[in-house]
Amino acid sequence: MKRLVSILLLFALLCALVSCGPGASVPFFTLQTRASFEQVWTDPTILSFSEDITYPGRDDDSYHYWIYYERADKSGNYNICEKIPGVLDSKDFSSALPVKDRAVSFYAHEGDLYVVSGKAVGKEVYAILPLFDLYSDFVRSYQTLTHPLDAGQHYQLRAKVSADGSKTVWYRSQITLAMEANLAGYGAVAGQYIFSRYMLDEVGRYQKIFYSVGETESEATLVCYREFSYSSERDVEIFAELPDLSDPVTVTLRFPSGNGESYRIPSGARIGIDLPKAGRTIECYRNAGMTEPFDMNNTPITDDITLYVKATDNK
Repeated sequence: MKRLVSILLLFALLCALVSCGPGASVPFFTLQTRASFEQVWTDPTILSFSEDITYPGRDDDSYHYWIYYERADKSGNYNICEKIPGVLDSKDFSSALPVKDRAVSFYAHEGDLYVVSGKAVGKEVYAILPLFDLYSDFVRSYQTLTHPLDAGQHYQLRAKVSADGSKTVWYRSQITLAMEANLAGYGAVAGQYIFSRYMLDEVGRYQKIFYSVGETESEATLVCYREFSYSSERDVEIFAELPDLSDPVTVTLRFPSGNGESYRIPSGARIGIDLPKAGRTIECYRNAGMTEPFDMNNTPITDDITLYVKATDNK
């Protein structure tokens, strides 16, 4: 009988630890699963959604970017736009301070990759050529709604459930030595805590997330917040500035091995080259002897061209 009572008391203690405060028990894994990228698309009425990410006061400055996702027509996957705001952006990023002179946008759209860099004198369009990688693989690298500050073992502090079924859940995650290196940019120190507040809608999708770092919740510093929105429509203006392939040119990249890849890009675009392996520097040359450098950053391509590629591992 004593053993049974002990087991029941232990079970009650475990339940208390799981609940961790007033409100509903929301295990962190369950929260992430219900709010996952894949789960968003299970709702057929959702055609697009976006995320605003802001780092307030980071390094005496605010840093902000915005990611938009929509269902794709041709590629059978989804399209992406990622914007780092500047004075030429059409969207009003009121929290992006100070305003930069140069706005950069990345696009993955119906099988093509572009970067558009805005300047006071106009826009520069770069066609991104993925080496040894597929468009679908590149896009899948965005297929996550997790953040580095989601790391660690989450202990639920409390939760609040509204009448409409939406929830707000508070967690605490201790920063370990293994986590410290990845989170150093957020001022995180091993032994401190990440205090996170997740605001979810009635079906469990993310609405807002706030991350603070410190020794105690009351003294923690806000280091990042994220806002999400979901729509039954596509934003027709997002990809309107992209060039089309009505007047294409062919870029052929040759490697020292003799192998090569050819790409069709819009005439007048510059090129950028993406390698699946990080830590490499790419150089392009106009000749096989690699003695005539090709300036990718400043050379629009208006005719078919063959370039010779050299990849060097960074030390």
